Amino acid sequence: MRKLAYITPLILLIVSACTSGSGNEQSASETDSTLLNISATERTALPEGFSVEGDSLILPPFEIELKLSDKANAKLDSAKESIIVAAYVEGLPKDTTSEDYLEYGLISLANVQIELFDARIARFDHIKISREGYESLADKNFEVLINVFTGRRVFEDNLLDCEIVQEPVGTMKGKKYVLNGKLIYGE
Repeated sequence: MRKLAYITPLILLIVSACTSGSGNEQSASETDSTLLNISATERTALPEGFSVEGDSLILPPFEIELKLSDKANAKLDSAKESIIVAAYVEGLPKDTTSEDYLEYGLISLANVQIELFDARIARFDHIKISREGYESLADKNFEVLINVFTGRRVFEDNLLDCEIVQEPVGTMKGKKYVLNGKLIYGE
């Protein structure tokens, strides 16, 4: 019994020394709980299909397929002209005094272009926007505008008249859009 009397204070002294400090540390369970709460909050704050990479958000993937007229395909193929499929990601800011908003009515979050040569499908699977840009939006279901034009490698002017897509990002996840196009002149 005497040995137990000496061991108990010794154990209490060791435990006390290990847990005392400046008072700024959190226990492991408090830290884990805080990290879990932050992660859960971040996950629920993001629209479905978004992922996080560093300080950026990655939009859900989508595809654009071009169905060009026979004349348009023939002209582009014979001249070896490319096609640009451009995605413009824009949103309505909380701060409506910004220069971009005053000039365009929206602010730009990202512009991504895919250049096609022989292919007619553009897959947008890694569009990044900054978390800061995302947090500055009044409406988190911002718009993606898809526009199609020739690459102007051979011809000085755009040759294509193509349909566009302009939708909220929340409706685009995993979709494949088919856009019809023809020559501006000569159809």
